[in-house]
Amino acid sequence: GTLDAQQVVLDFESAASSRNFQYFGSSLEPKTTRVLPNPKKAGINTSANAMEFIKTADAQTWAGAFSTPDLATPIDLTKAGAQLCIKVLSRHVGNIALKLEAPSTGGANWIQTVKVEKANEWVEVCLDPSLPSLEDPKKPGTGFSYGRLVIFMDFGVNGPSVADTTFLDDVIVKAGAAPTTV
Repeated sequence: GTLDAQQVVLDFESAASSRNFQYFGSSLEPKTTRVLPNPKKAGINTSANAMEFIKTADAQTWAGAFSTPDLATPIDLTKAGAQLCIKVLSRHVGNIALKLEAPSTGGANWIQTVKVEKANEWVEVCLDPSLPSLEDPKKPGTGFSYGRLVIFMDFGVNGPSVADTTFLDDVIVKAGAAPTTV
């Protein structure tokens, strides 16, 4: 079959398809993330560049980083069945939370977490925006477009004993599958 349509939000391969993310909730505030050469061109991610994300030992459980300026390509969750996906290269099994802010159409901010189940290899994790947000007003993100992305590694977990570096790449929205004709 054909691949589902997808919207590339960030791939970190050019200035136009990249964003800096400003850290908050740790001693890195107000520094920003960096785009670096992909440290492990293998498996599902052989692209040239990826974003480095650092969680420091002094990080709050809610420490993260937000896209600044807002995204050039808003995250469009208006199509039925849309999923928000990101590739993660982590040194340990853990979780990532993605929060969507600056809705263009009157929606509420939306946040969900997903497990990162493999260490030391690129994995793609996808979040289902039809789930209710973990934060009030606990509404789904489906049906809205969002201009700002906030990333949290090991959301709800204290900072590690030694600063931990994760690499992130390819923020995409995968559209729902086309209806099947019988």
